Amino acid sequence: MSKLRNSKGEVVMECHSCELLAINGVGCHESGCPDAWKDQVRSCKWCGQEFKPLLPGMNCCSEDCDEAYNT
Repeated sequence: MSKLRNSKGEVVMECHSCELLAINGVGCHESGCPDAWKDQVRSCKWCGQEFKPLLPGMNCCSEDCDEAYNT
């Protein structure tokens, strides 16, 4: 497991699938990492609220928004 630490030594990111690196102080996964989606912040397609997805293809922040968006 790769861990990215800040200047205080605190772990700010972890990944089981790639070697993390920092570019201009921003934590990044390697290109093609299958787990990179876990650190994305997305906007809900229905209500616009920002959320972190629980699944790779998740487009809505909740089941209610997903149901409303897909009907």
